[in-house]
Amino acid sequence: MTDLHPDRFYFGTQYYRAPTPLPDEWAGDIKNIAAMNMDCFQIRILWRQNERVKGVYEFDDVDKLLELARQHKLKVVIKFLLENAPDYVFEEFNGATYRPDGTKIGYDGNGAFYLGGHRPCFDNPQVMAHAVKFVHKTVERYKDNPDIIFWNIWNEPRIHTGECACEHSLKAYRDYLRNRFGSIEALNKFAGKAWDSFDSIQAPTSYRTYSDMFLWRQWSHTTLTGWLRTLRDAVRDHDTSRPVMAHVGCCNLVNEPIEDCTDDVENAKLFDFYGTSFSIGEKFNKGFELAMPFMIGEWLRNASEYFWVHELYPEWGDWSGRLPVKDFRYKVMTALSSSCKGLVLWQYRAERLGHENDLAGVVNIDGSSKPITYECEDLIKLIGRHRDFLYHAKAQPHRIGILFDLSSNMISSVENRNGDGSLKYANGGVYPYMDNIHGIYTLMHELKLAPQIFDSRLLKEKINNIDILYLPAYFMPTDENLQLIREFADRGGQVIAEEGFALRQQNTWLNYPWPGGDMIKEFGVKIDERVATDKVDPWGITVNGIEAQASGYASALEIVSSDVQVLANWHDGRPAVTRRGNYTFIGTTLGCMMYHKHGNAAQDANNAAAARAMLKALLQDHIDLPDLPESIAVRKLCTAGETGYFVFNRAHESVSFMLDGNEITIDARDSALVINGVLDR
Repeated sequence: MTDLHPDRFYFGTQYYRAPTPLPDEWAGDIKNIAAMNMDCFQIRILWRQNERVKGVYEFDDVDKLLELARQHKLKVVIKFLLENAPDYVFEEFNGATYRPDGTKIGYDGNGAFYLGGHRPCFDNPQVMAHAVKFVHKTVERYKDNPDIIFWNIWNEPRIHTGECACEHSLKAYRDYLRNRFGSIEALNKFAGKAWDSFDSIQAPTSYRTYSDMFLWRQWSHTTLTGWLRTLRDAVRDHDTSRPVMAHVGCCNLVNEPIEDCTDDVENAKLFDFYGTSFSIGEKFNKGFELAMPFMIGEWLRNASEYFWVHELYPEWGDWSGRLPVKDFRYKVMTALSSSCKGLVLWQYRAERLGHENDLAGVVNIDGSSKPITYECEDLIKLIGRHRDFLYHAKAQPHRIGILFDLSSNMISSVENRNGDGSLKYANGGVYPYMDNIHGIYTLMHELKLAPQIFDSRLLKEKINNIDILYLPAYFMPTDENLQLIREFADRGGQVIAEEGFALRQQNTWLNYPWPGGDMIKEFGVKIDERVATDKVDPWGITVNGIEAQASGYASALEIVSSDVQVLANWHDGRPAVTRRGNYTFIGTTLGCMMYHKHGNAAQDANNAAAARAMLKALLQDHIDLPDLPESIAVRKLCTAGETGYFVFNRAHESVSFMLDGNEITIDARDSALVINGVLDR
């Protein structure tokens, strides 16, 4: 990796993805993009479009668009769409994907892959060899063009469930297991299996054994990272002067890790910088709707400090009505507040084809302006006034860390499924771990905190940046991380662990007793009884006079050390929340209390209020909670010489408050940037 970055903050738009926009629209559109003072636009180079016949490379469309960019002094991002494979890949190389049951998956079109040839198997060596050759030809052709700012090697890398279990994928899976375990005896001992050889192992078709699906998906993450490495190297074979990146679609905090898997941490390591599609909702009125864009930005920054936001939708479209202009502004400003270093809108013209018809668009399908267009122009002016600040600024989160663990996320997804493999969607949410992560971040957001959220594999790197470590349902901690947690508490750090902490071993088996990893002596408690709250009568708890119910899972705690303080009890009198020195244990999942819906509005409100009150009580002795109006959110960024605050008001009236010694007034439903005490919008 070369550690290259673009030389400034860029604001642009996705423009071309064959077959739209149409060629006779290009000249006028590119002229208008320049007139809006955008910096760049993105071209998607589709393998199927530009190599329809094997070995015949036709780039007339790309040549013309690059010529127009030069005329209007615009920069260009080149993004590959290799998942649009040419017909010859399937006809000559049997390049299709196959489900574990042997069913061949058709190579048709789908959304972004409208041209067809969707999802060939890149484990097939001939498929990958010709994809690499296509990248070579493209980069070799354009590497000397000064208007290209970087190469985006893959749009939203992901592997969906059921793909691929062809002979090539099975070989790769078996080789992965050989390399990881060394012998079939070691694998059998680890997983409790009875395979006679690696060559007899098949792709799993059931979730019931847990470990089979767990190993299969761990390999899926690894093989996807390998594809990205191969294609990055293909670019580097011809161009070492420009950055290479990839961007995730739904990041690990949003995508379900079994059905739609990727690994942001390992993928980000490959590239000069990483990116994300801004996969958030269109309305921002309450709870997680408000918190989600901040959470995604925080996560991406911890995976890759210099990162870009791709595919921020001006509107969703799909006949769902116009997005209020101030909600569009909220989306853009939350992205900027995360200290991203570039932002690409999806897309310039609203889409006109396939199931993405009427989708998004800075302008209408015919190129005419709409309310979002004018707001976009205002945001570009704001960025222009503060471009240097945005490029050099670093976010200043609070010294509290929420730990995300991919293995815990995976096991929660696996165990919360019906017999047919579908998710149970317990209590109207997604599944407990994901609900909990979303809920915890939302609770901290509502307490006006800007928490850090990072992957458990980065704990050693990040732990010195925090004073409080929050462990939401950390089911499967490694021995190394348990030792880091002990050392953190020994030097004064506060550890808050939730129900499910150290519940499982790395092979997915249960520890016993809980928490495992010899952590019972640290917390001074062990689990007396653990239940899934959708299978038993609700467990009640009273917090600040609020009658609430456990959500997700709940545990009654047994005290095993005389110096344990009981902070709250279940209604049956058994301990629910305890503290021993710098260790706090919560016998349920506060995020699920916040997130789950029980069909009773009053009870849902009580649960959310109780979770918020409990978290506030646990944090306020160890961190100064910001004193801000209820409707206000603030994010702080700094350079060597300037301090800036992104300020968000979601009330339907203007709000005045004190910020860093200055009185700030922000309009209703507005978002603004405050630099050195001066508000600018």
